[in-house]
Amino acid sequence: GLAAGPSRPLTDLLEDSSVLLSYPSWKRPRVAANLRRAVDLAREYEASMGMSLAGCASYLRYMTRKGIESKEADTLGENDDMVRVMTVHSAKGLEFPVVAVTGLEQGLRTRGEGQRLVPSPHLGVVFTTLPESRRQEGDPEILGGAIHDIFETQETWEEKQRLLYVACTRARDSLILCGASRWIDGRPRARRYSWLETVTSWIESNGGKLTPTAAKEGTLP
Repeated sequence: GLAAGPSRPLTDLLEDSSVLLSYPSWKRPRVAANLRRAVDLAREYEASMGMSLAGCASYLRYMTRKGIESKEADTLGENDDMVRVMTVHSAKGLEFPVVAVTGLEQGLRTRGEGQRLVPSPHLGVVFTTLPESRRQEGDPEILGGAIHDIFETQETWEEKQRLLYVACTRARDSLILCGASRWIDGRPRARRYSWLETVTSWIESNGGKLTPTAAKEGTLP
């Protein structure tokens, strides 16, 4: 009862099989997971704030509205037979029988065109171009902007290489690498600072050979 704390009624609901049976079978795993989450939140409140039913109800309402650590519980297990779509960052620490890494042809993202003033962790704040009123066609790029780009490109590329390692090592049995590249003179021309450039260079340096699946010379496979 309530004397045992606000979490007790929620626990009773979870343990009462008739509650879950009142839902369609496809909804039951989600309902059970969300009930378990509600029990966990109620117990958190009891441990830190006490046994007030009204206070616990307000806490659950707040957590639900704000979404703080209260998103719907995940009912999927690591070994469930399904396709998962996730970022490399969210896959850290996980392992799957088959992993497909897509978008290998994408290059680096650095400062956008038209940004005249950008923050730099190395140089403070730098101008990348002259003001519009002072600029003339053919003006060279400002030195500060060029140096900033060198630092930013190097750091971003090193981080991107680390992410490639993380992505590839998520696979237990099979790894599929997907990317698009133009084929010129019998070999792919990957974009500079792309994962595809790294992969093709590694394959060729280790005596491997790349062949397009279906492409004419100078087109994308």
